[in-house]
Amino acid sequence: MRSFALLLLLPSFPAFALERAEEKPAEQLRHLQLTSLDILRLEFVPTVLVGDPGVIEVRPSAGTSLQVTPKKEGSSTLVLYDAEGHMQHRFLYQVSQEAASAPPPDPRVAGVAKLLRKVPGLTFSFQKGEVVIEGVIEDPAHAERIDAVVGTFPKVKDQTVRGR
Repeated sequence: MRSFALLLLLPSFPAFALERAEEKPAEQLRHLQLTSLDILRLEFVPTVLVGDPGVIEVRPSAGTSLQVTPKKEGSSTLVLYDAEGHMQHRFLYQVSQEAASAPPPDPRVAGVAKLLRKVPGLTFSFQKGEVVIEGVIEDPAHAERIDAVVGTFPKVKDQTVRGR
């Protein structure tokens, strides 16, 4: 009986191996305080895989956005797949009681985030005197919008990845 089960699994192995060989997106580290939440603005409705649902809770928000709410201190992965089952985003959430040695929110970050609020999948931070924009951009119109903001404000640094 065991040899029969093995024979049934062997034909599907090459397809599985090819699927695993696909290029995977880089893991993005995200810090959350227990008293905060994270909104992910996406271009698609994902299938969600949460590594430790005891640490973070993920709920649909407006449109194709997701709300990530911390439940307790710890770390958890969050993986988002598109409708075809391809991994599109991979996050590692670090949840803590206090901010991860981050300064208080900077109004310059909020201003840039507001200008780019319709561009999904971006994160903003303030590092070494500059507002840093990160994320994966697939839509050329979104890339143009980011370029316009970066070109207008000298203390804004674009670290986005363009296209796939």
